[in-house]
Amino acid sequence: MHIKVILLMYYYNNILIMSNKNLLCVEDNADNKKLTDVNIQIEEKPKSQEELMKQTDGYKLYLIVPYRDNNNGERKKQLVQFIPHMNKYLKALKINYEIIVVEQDDDELFNRGLLFNFGVKYINQKELNINKIFLCFHDVDIIPIEETNYYKPDNNMVNHLYGYRFSLGGIILCNFEDYIKINGFSNMYCGWGYEDNDLQRRVSSKNLNINRNFFCERHDEYCFKELDLDKYSSLKKMSEKGTKINQKIFEENNNSTLDGINKLNDFEKYINIQKTLITDPKDNNEYEFNMIKCQVTSCFKAMPSAYSLRSAHLR
Repeated sequence: MHIKVILLMYYYNNILIMSNKNLLCVEDNADNKKLTDVNIQIEEKPKSQEELMKQTDGYKLYLIVPYRDNNNGERKKQLVQFIPHMNKYLKALKINYEIIVVEQDDDELFNRGLLFNFGVKYINQKELNINKIFLCFHDVDIIPIEETNYYKPDNNMVNHLYGYRFSLGGIILCNFEDYIKINGFSNMYCGWGYEDNDLQRRVSSKNLNINRNFFCERHDEYCFKELDLDKYSSLKKMSEKGTKINQKIFEENNNSTLDGINKLNDFEKYINIQKTLITDPKDNNEYEFNMIKCQVTSCFKAMPSAYSLRSAHLR
């Protein structure tokens, strides 16, 4: 009961701060800070769980997780916690769902945006009725610990559940057709950062709204728990090589959505789909999911425009 009271206050605090105006989102992980004007829509009266369930009825959620383990096995430990927890959590919400883990199967800089695009291309190929699909893009190091809104978003809306306000990272949900409308994630951000800033800018440029009614700021663990990992250890050191280049691409890309999921031609050549089982160490139950292993770098190099643009910044 105590936790629910805190959540309610936090929710109404968000409404008080963000209603009736556009939010100026500060890009605080750049050397030169930028402001991005973003469309924000706040529901004056929150929907009940019954209304959210009714809105979701007849739809299927695909939860997509970008993944690659590191040498210490830290990400694998997170995945072993994540898969059982999310299965139990989504079943309790009575949502029709499927979890897809999209793994980068090479040693080059991690490309989170391209992995998400791979996942959506796979879903598009698999599903006959994409109009009955909605998507959740979810980092592997975060799990919900209280009931929150994994239900279907409204049309022309992106629901942001967890992360930072200046970007669409962490956990977001949108309808399939809205993801196609913004051309998905950019493929050009290799390494640490800016793919989620770029996504927020795409959403704004296509006049979609961002709903942060159920939003929880990263590190404020009201509804979510971060699984143990020192984010500024080996994983960040491996990735930060790309940060300066990513910043330049973001600043010079001029709101372009030309690069995105539409560039994944012949994507089947670069993936290997495996049915995978993970055993929950708490109860020994097994959970099955699709692991899509992706040759990300080979695919990226086959995109002449994106690869040549990024290569130009390396010189």
